[in-house]
Amino acid sequence: MHLFTDHPAEAGESYAQHMRYAGSVGIQMIVAGIACTIHGLLPFLFKSNGSNAIAELHSLMMKKRNSTYVKQLEIAENSVQTPDGSEEKRQIPLANLDRAA
Repeated sequence: MHLFTDHPAEAGESYAQHMRYAGSVGIQMIVAGIACTIHGLLPFLFKSNGSNAIAELHSLMMKKRNSTYVKQLEIAENSVQTPDGSEEKRQIPLANLDRAA
């Protein structure tokens, strides 16, 4: 089951959320690809659809990636040695990360 859940979890999503998002991006890419193919045959059609789709998808993906990264930083794990020599994980809020280093 890890094959289906590890990557979505890394992206801060459930399997269903990731499938919906990735599927949406894929369909947009297919539609843009069709527009580009038609533009290749008929250059007066779909002059900027392909480049606009690439720019929009890139912006969407970067916003999502940055949002996920910030969420991951909001609670960072910090390893601490306990008196018995074992390692303990402590959560540090984002506001305290500069003090934790």
